[in-house]
Amino acid sequence: MRLSSLYSNDNKRFEPIQFRPGLNVVLAQIRDPENRKKDTHNLGKTTLSRLIDFCLLKKKSNDFFLFRHKESFKGFVFFLEVHTAHHGLITVRRSVAEPTRIAIMRHSSPNQDFAQTRDEEWSHVDVPFERAKQLLDGLLELRAVSPWTFRNALSYSLRVQKDYQDVFQLDKFRGQHETWKPYLAHLLGFDSKPVQQNYELDKRLEANQLRERQLRSDLIGLAETPDKIEGVLLIKGQEVAQLENQISGYNFMIADQSINKELVDDIEAQIAQLNERRYYLSVNQRKIEVSLQEKVNFDLDKIQKLFEESKVYFSNQLKKDYGDLLRFNKEISEERESYLKEELGEISGELANIEVELGVLDRKRANALSALKEKETFSKYKKLNSRLVEFKADIEDLTRKRNASLELQSKQKQIRELKIEKERIRAEIESNIQAHNDRYRAIRLFFSEIIKRTIDRNAVISTRVNNEGNLEFSAEILNDQGGETSQGSGHTYRKLLCIAFDMALCRAYLEDDYPHFVYHDGILESLDDRKKENLIEELRQYSSYGVQQIVSVIDSDLPVSPQGARFQFQPNEVVRTLHDEGESGRLFRMPIW
Repeated sequence: MRLSSLYSNDNKRFEPIQFRPGLNVVLAQIRDPENRKKDTHNLGKTTLSRLIDFCLLKKKSNDFFLFRHKESFKGFVFFLEVHTAHHGLITVRRSVAEPTRIAIMRHSSPNQDFAQTRDEEWSHVDVPFERAKQLLDGLLELRAVSPWTFRNALSYSLRVQKDYQDVFQLDKFRGQHETWKPYLAHLLGFDSKPVQQNYELDKRLEANQLRERQLRSDLIGLAETPDKIEGVLLIKGQEVAQLENQISGYNFMIADQSINKELVDDIEAQIAQLNERRYYLSVNQRKIEVSLQEKVNFDLDKIQKLFEESKVYFSNQLKKDYGDLLRFNKEISEERESYLKEELGEISGELANIEVELGVLDRKRANALSALKEKETFSKYKKLNSRLVEFKADIEDLTRKRNASLELQSKQKQIRELKIEKERIRAEIESNIQAHNDRYRAIRLFFSEIIKRTIDRNAVISTRVNNEGNLEFSAEILNDQGGETSQGSGHTYRKLLCIAFDMALCRAYLEDDYPHFVYHDGILESLDDRKKENLIEELRQYSSYGVQQIVSVIDSDLPVSPQGARFQFQPNEVVRTLHDEGESGRLFRMPIW
């Protein structure tokens, strides 16, 4: 993958740039002496790399210059033509007004201008942003970075000023080690899988340790084991069951809370009256039954014989009077018996009614007494229920602590297992580094050669495993004895180390599907003249290898010969000249935004 051209729908305000396969210089000329004292000149030499990144589908951000100054750029549509290894040339179209709707054109001839091409003529048009990234990833087909995408592959191909702080950790990766270290390990020829696994283990371990601390905080002061808590729960459960049985024994049959003692006394009085009446009727019933059993037996013949034996005359008149008396007595007895039987029937009926009524009253009394008992024992019921609630709350708290304690044990076990797994992964990563694969050797060698030929110092890239089992990368300039120096920590040499690494990486992948271009902003700043000349020769040398170099340079940073002549790039090496004499000298020929 190499860049071919960059243009817009407005050539007057943005002049097209055609990139050559070798060295491409964006030269900024400071013609106003007053501007030489400034650190920034607003010409656009840094902006160019950002614009290329935008066309290669950098995610939209409101801080990005096109959107931060949208009123100035809202009418622009940009086109980037790219050489691919397997699909010829492709042009990506992206507008400021609709940055998430992408168009892609596949073609075979370079340096095309599709600014006026109708939508229906494009290979892919109005493609949603994420889908466009997938589509472009497939067309660029950068297999060397798989399973990462082309956006990852651009990481060390587009380096701006903010990316010179660290050789390996670019500004966009700040604080995201798990994002870039596995990818860099892959580029250096290491197995990235255990590197990724270790970061995943770190996340899981951190989550488990956080949860362990939370559980420990919840269980402060609790020394009991889950098994002991389980035993206490068993006892509490039994106490709850007993309380529930006691409470269920209360039979609240009458819900009417107006039942009172007066009502019970009234029922008792009625029962007493009925019992008294029943007793009276029962006595009368017994007397009547006895009376009905008694019979008047008067035999007239026996009376007459008694008279005769006594030698007493029993006259016919007397016999007649006795006979009349017997008949009368018989009549009276029969009428009396009839009345007694009638009265007995009435008494029996009334007694039966009394028995029924007494049964009803007995039940009312029982219910009333039950209600009175309920009122009297309600306080006890509430106390029992309150204790039941307390016991259940205790059980709930103990259950939570038991579960928390069990979870704590589980987390502690998981932490031990994760630490063991991390040690295994660590050993695998260390073994991987010690193998010194061919890709790693080549990158280190190219890197060291660039530094040696530029500043006549040896430099080394090294990799180690830190205490957490993660990779640490370093790039250092060495002294004559092979020891590290502090030179690499200074801005000038650190920037040189960044440039050398990107170039070495690109050269090591020249035979692979990988971006074969590098963009470096302000490449000559701060170096002394002889080292600048050496670095320019390295740029040209690497261009001859097939590495497409795009660099921005301020003319005042160009080396000066002992005779006082300022270095000049070849005309075909300069793809854009910028200057500080008005809008015509800026990347965008328009007022400063």
